[in-house]
Amino acid sequence: MSTAPETAPPPAAPALAAPASATTRPRRSRRRFVGTAVAASLAVGVGITAAVLLISRSGDEIPSGPADAPIALPKDVLGLGPQAQNDTTQTAEWSLLARRAGNGATVVGRAYGGPSPARTIRIVAGRTDLTDKLELAWRADAGHLVGETKATCTNNVTIGERTQVRPTVMLCWRTTSTFSVYSLIIDPKSKGVTDADGAAAVDVAWRAAVKGA
Repeated sequence: MSTAPETAPPPAAPALAAPASATTRPRRSRRRFVGTAVAASLAVGVGITAAVLLISRSGDEIPSGPADAPIALPKDVLGLGPQAQNDTTQTAEWSLLARRAGNGATVVGRAYGGPSPARTIRIVAGRTDLTDKLELAWRADAGHLVGETKATCTNNVTIGERTQVRPTVMLCWRTTSTFSVYSLIIDPKSKGVTDADGAAAVDVAWRAAVKGA
């Protein structure tokens, strides 16, 4: 009779947990997903709209078109309509100077005034950089930016051979490599022409050009 000890059977392997069925896995709420997507889309849309409005209000848009395309000038500027007489921008001499200044690009001008010839506003626009050209060459310093506008103004000008600060004259401008506008206000009977008026005249002309482009 054998006296060897009996060997106990090995323990059974633990049963593996059954994989969770598709019905037992947590599911994201379809409504929550759709709601989140819609909210994100609305946020993007609002953001784009705000950006467009900001660009539009800031006046950053530059009039488009080829260099020889026409330029639309405003119908009136600061309450003044086109001057019927003595508008030197409509003379052959000034037109020749404008063609030379543009060097192939369109350059146009117009003077605005009321029944009284005291105040005149000359607007000149060109599809080129008009810095130091035509009446913009009258400026005797770099000028200063006016408020939150894009215009730079000065009344320190050279007319003829005399350079001085002239309270009754204001020259304002806005120039880029492809488009320029400047305004020249002369009001000999005023106590002083403001740079705000000059900058506003530039803004009116710039917006007219953008709209008409």
